[in-house]
Amino acid sequence: AASDSDLARWLGHSGPATALAIAHIRRATLGTVCLANTQPFVRELAGRRHVFAHNGHLPGIAQVAGLAFERYRPIGDTDSEHAFCALLERLHGLWGHTAMPPSVEQRFDVVTQYAADLRPLGSANFLFADAEVLFAMAIAASIRPAARSSRRARSAWRSRAARWSSARLLRA
Repeated sequence: AASDSDLARWLGHSGPATALAIAHIRRATLGTVCLANTQPFVRELAGRRHVFAHNGHLPGIAQVAGLAFERYRPIGDTDSEHAFCALLERLHGLWGHTAMPPSVEQRFDVVTQYAADLRPLGSANFLFADAEVLFAMAIAASIRPAARSSRRARSAWRSRAARWSSARLLRA
């Protein structure tokens, strides 16, 4: 198990002391396999490290106007990093104009609305942390299967759609 690995033991003895850490193992489905596409992605916002890891497929995210960005730009070429940069754009308004962090409720509202806006693109899960709070989001797709798809696929879609999305909030 990963928790019994040499790396886990090394991190336990020598790694940075933290109450909040995110690790991610990626199966590359979009974007090249390279360092620039390695998750979790990290960016600075308001003097804090913000971290993002994503699992899923968000086809067409680059063409959705509401998921655009100005200040935060991807280094790699994955839908995951695009999603992170678009989320930071939305959060910038909360963090950009105050010395104090915005309330957890304000941040939660932005992140959950963002997850709802991703929903039409497909199923996805993501972890997002802002050095104080960890957000864990699960998004079920809202895209109906094609009429010619199998009965099993239609049944699986109904099952996923009924769950909609879930959000969890954990304080470090």
